[in-house]
Amino acid sequence: MSVLEGFEVMGLAPAKGKSVLTVSRTNIKFNKATAAELNYPPFVKLLLNVKTNQVAIQPCGEKDPSAVKFSEEESKQTYAIVIKIPALLVEFRRLLSFEDDVLYTIKGTMYPDENVIIYDLNDANREEKKRRSRKKKEEPETQAPSEESSVQK
Repeated sequence: MSVLEGFEVMGLAPAKGKSVLTVSRTNIKFNKATAAELNYPPFVKLLLNVKTNQVAIQPCGEKDPSAVKFSEEESKQTYAIVIKIPALLVEFRRLLSFEDDVLYTIKGTMYPDENVIIYDLNDANREEKKRRSRKKKEEPETQAPSEESSVQK
C-alpha cells in the first residue's frame, strides 16, 4: 500500500492566455497569439454554450462538418485571423448587442489538456470602433484684409 493511495493530482486553474477575440458587426478576429496557443491549426471549430454565454475554439480536421479555415503554418501566419462567415456573425449579433461603431474584445482562457480556448462573453469589453479619417490638406491661411484696404476714402 502506497502512502499516496487515494490521492489524485489537483488540477490547476488555467491561466489567462494571450488570446483575444474581437467581434464587430462585420467580422470575427482572433489575434496571432490565438493561433500560437493552439499550435497554428489549419482548421478549427467554434462551439457555443448558450447557458453560460461562452464561446470555445478548438482545432479540428478539414473534414469536420463544422471546420472553419483558420491558420497558416507558423512561419506564414503574420497577421490576425479574420473570419467573415455570415452564420457565425449572426450568432454573435444574437449574443452581443451591436451598433454600427461598436466592437467587443474578449480575452480567452487556454485549457491545454483539451487543446481549447474558451471566451466568456460576459467579460466582453465594449469599445467604440475608431474610424480612420483622412487627413485634410491644410489650406493656406488667408490673411485678414489690411486696415488700409478696408478704410473707404
